Amino acid sequence: MFLGMRQPTSAHVKPLKNGESPSGITPCQTATGGVESMTGKRIDLGDPKNLIGVVGWMVLGDGNLTLRGRQKNAFFQVTHKESCEDYIRMKEAILSLISGVSVKKYWHSRSGEYNWQLWTQCHPIYTRLRKGIYLNNRKTITPHSVKTLNEMALAILYQDDGRYNPEKSTVSINKPLFSVPELELLAKYIADKFGVIFRVRRSCTLKDGSIGHELGLRYSDRDKFFDIIAPYIVPSMRYKVTSGGSHNLTDEVLRTA
Repeated sequence: MFLGMRQPTSAHVKPLKNGESPSGITPCQTATGGVESMTGKRIDLGDPKNLIGVVGWMVLGDGNLTLRGRQKNAFFQVTHKESCEDYIRMKEAILSLISGVSVKKYWHSRSGEYNWQLWTQCHPIYTRLRKGIYLNNRKTITPHSVKTLNEMALAILYQDDGRYNPEKSTVSINKPLFSVPELELLAKYIADKFGVIFRVRRSCTLKDGSIGHELGLRYSDRDKFFDIIAPYIVPSMRYKVTSGGSHNLTDEVLRTA
């Protein structure tokens, strides 16, 4: 184990056999009919580099690392819609390899709907991640962070921030708070490692009047991109991955209880 990585204790993590590494993460929600097993092919989360990479990209997606007051170490937190329980349970399972994790459903009065909120215990790993990701108190994509992007991390980034328009067959990853150079750095790494081309383009006007940007996928790479991330797409996010190409989102890939 590495830097205080812990044996999983969450009820949503498949118990480990003697001597088994924590690579077989199995988010399961028997009471809610959630994910039992995503795929036979897995990123080895027993490898610290893989685990830290996945968690780092959770932060660069919808998550946040917070360090409050006199706290010595940071903690991770994220919120998802009520319909995405399987997705937040998957994150719970992964984060349980590092620290204790709590999940609750709460009523959001402003939006008028229930959300799921996840937060972890404080841990030195989150503190080190925060120092590497937050520059001048802003989440930043760096040359180091892009090197930690693996298939599972890419799938999480897409499930957090990705959009698919089935009518136009367009795929994008919306990251308006990141700079153009940061997105260009990310796009280049994705092209070099995975062989799919994203281009930086304007996406919106932000509250301060500046222009936000997104990564737009080259049309001809759509099915190849979906093939890469399909093993890590949970059922509630399947609408972001259409049928087509050779990728297969059948029960052999995403088995539900």
